[in-house]
Amino acid sequence: RQLEQFLAALFLPDELIEIRLIESWVSRGKKKSRVVRAAQWLQRDAIVSQYRRMTGFARRERANVYFGVCPRIRSGDAQDDRIRTVRCLWCDIDNVTAKEAFDRWSRGTVPSPSIVVSSGSGIHGYWLLRRDLRSREERTLVAAMLPHFYRSFGGDHVQNLSRVMRAPGTVNYKDAR
Repeated sequence: RQLEQFLAALFLPDELIEIRLIESWVSRGKKKSRVVRAAQWLQRDAIVSQYRRMTGFARRERANVYFGVCPRIRSGDAQDDRIRTVRCLWCDIDNVTAKEAFDRWSRGTVPSPSIVVSSGSGIHGYWLLRRDLRSREERTLVAAMLPHFYRSFGGDHVQNLSRVMRAPGTVNYKDAR
């Protein structure tokens, strides 16, 4: 039910959501990764109906399940220039509690997010916008603003429009091996 509510807040029923399953680990001090399953572009109802099977597979493979924050127009769209709608701003703050994240947002004069997700080793915040940003100019402004937005509260490097974030309700395998 929470997954359905989360996806409904970010995506219209007919929009495509990019899904990636990626294993990550650290070897000799360097982060490594492996694509466990080819990326998929699914509508939100398909994700909900396949969720148990998808997360079961991810658990067996010790893979993280990622989703594209902005809707995709067609299968294969995975680049910033293919994003046509921005419906929210988002952030990933590693190694913080929810209280620490809220304190950072307050100090950075950033309003509290509409949705907060515990990532297992930090916090993801999503700020729903009052309206969809669809023009090239609006998307360009958002893309230019995201690094400054993150810097104001110490967010991670997930700052481009085609960014994928770990899906809520999935296990965070930072070092799967």
